[in-house]
Parts: sequence; structure tokens; C-alpha cells
Amino acid sequence: MSTGLNEDGQRFLAVIIVCPAIAVVASALRMWCKAVTMKSGFRSFHIDDWMILATTVTYLAAESAIYWGLFDGNRGVEIGELTAELFASPSLEKLRSMENYLESLFIGNTIVCLTFFLAKLSVCLLYRRIFSTQPFRKICLVLMVISALWFVAAEVTNLVTCIPIDSFWHRLKPGKCINFNLFSLIIGIFDILIDVTILILPIRAVLSLQLPTKTKAMVSGIFLLGGL
Repeated sequence: MSTGLNEDGQRFLAVIIVCPAIAVVASALRMWCKAVTMKSGFRSFHIDDWMILATTVTYLAAESAIYWGLFDGNRGVEIGELTAELFASPSLEKLRSMENYLESLFIGNTIVCLTFFLAKLSVCLLYRRIFSTQPFRKICLVLMVISALWFVAAEVTNLVTCIPIDSFWHRLKPGKCINFNLFSLIIGIFDILIDVTILILPIRAVLSLQLPTKTKAMVSGIFLLGGL
């Protein structure tokens, strides 16, 4: 069955189907294992578990927006090509397709900032629950504060990418916009730096434990699985 997508669009469709499916399966397995091993149902869940569940829900919401933009918007065509086609042969349909794509991009980016923030909080809360040393817990708290500041900065900047806001997708409407690609790059760099710091945080604590080297490597590997 034809989807109406070009080759790039079909590859992108595969990504936005497979990745959410992995996220849902992973979250479901986490909840199921927790309920089964603790044998106390929902009472065995901690705040980090609920936080990762919220992360999954917001991620699916962001992917839904992108899915809409893919089929009712660009269909895999790059924004530069869409713009060129629109100027070469203007039509209401092409204009609406570009607006749908840009609106979905704005909505998806707005939601995914929250998704990244919730994921960071979940991991830090998990660390604070399983590690009892006060210095380590304080570092986790500092990272949570940094993550919150990053989230506020990213979300506010995203919401004022264009003034007025809807001029981001209504490109014929007068407005002033910042460089969206540069904004996304800077936010992405800071996001990765925070994520890497959170991921390697418990490794030092594990290496200081009186355990065989093989066991330390295995435990460290478990924590580093978050890098996926």
C-alpha cells in the first residue's frame, strides 16, 4: 500500500514507529518486573517509576505530532524543497502542507523538551533512591536543578522562536524569528552534556565498592545502558 511518502519519508516513518514501540515495551517491562518482583502491585512503584511513565506518554505525544506533520505536511520532503516548490508554483495545498509540517515541528519540539526533562529527573531520582551517601545524593540534586533550568530555558526559547508564535508556521505572516537550526543545535549540545554527566555519575561510586572487577564492570554496564 502506497503511503505517499518519498524514500526519506519512508525511512523517517520507520524511525517514528520503531522508537516509540521500543520505549513502550521497555517501560511496560520495567513496570511489570517491578510489580512482579516486589509482589505489591502499584504500591511497589516509586516516583522515578511514575516519572518514566510520564516520559513515555509525552514522548508518544511528541511522536504523534511528528507523525501528523509527516503525512499531512512534508511527506519526507526537506523544508527547503517545500519552500522552493511553493514559490515556483504557488497553491493553497502546498502552503497548507508546509504550515502543517512546521506546526507539527513546533508542537513536537515543545513536548519533547518536557520528555527529555522528565527522563533526566527519573534517572536522578532513581540514583537518589538506591545510593545512600549524602555527597552523591547532593550531586544528583544539583543535576536535577541544572536539568530544570535547562528545561525552562529551552522551553521558553522554543516558545518565542518566532514573535508572534504562529508566524513560525504561518510563514506569510509578518514576524521575527531566531535561527531555529542554531537554537536546536545549542539546546541539543547542552542536553547531551547533561545526559552524559548523569550517565557517568554512578560509575565512580560503583568503582569505589569492594567488589570483584568483573562485577564492577557488569554493574557499570547496567547503569550505562541508559545511553541507549
